[in-house]
Amino acid sequence: MCRTPAGGDMALGQHRIEYEVIEGWEQMPEGWAFVEVAGVACDSQDRVYVFNRGTHPMIVFDKEGKFLNAWAEPGRGPGR
Repeated sequence: MCRTPAGGDMALGQHRIEYEVIEGWEQMPEGWAFVEVAGVACDSQDRVYVFNRGTHPMIVFDKEGKFLNAWAEPGRGPGR
């Protein structure tokens, strides 16, 4: 679960952020994997957004690690 300092809507500025890495927390679709995770964010509904450099750049999970959605799939054709 994600919480912002002092129960606010957003964490801005410099804060001491403590976190714990839980191996295997994420429940990814078969064959999916993270590649160089560059950022993680949480919203007010405790959804966890993970940006990575893999085939599925933005992946969304619930607070228990269940896959919810993904977007920003690689394009096809000109300008991809």
